[in-house]
Amino acid sequence: MYNCDRGNLNGFTKAEKLSIFLSQLIKDHNIKREAYREIVRYVNTVIRDHDEMMKGMIQNTSTYESHQLNS
Repeated sequence: MYNCDRGNLNGFTKAEKLSIFLSQLIKDHNIKREAYREIVRYVNTVIRDHDEMMKGMIQNTSTYESHQLNS
């Protein structure tokens, strides 16, 4: 699965695509397991922080109400 063509990843979520890419990168560069674990922890933190930020932005924009002008 990890040796699949990176251009043909339709049907995968962004997280799955990232996981595949990272696994292949680790394999290609013969990175040690502990370094791989640290990279995965860091990327997971970035994804979590991004998701929380986006969730906050969506909540903030949904609180605005539309108003009509009286004519």
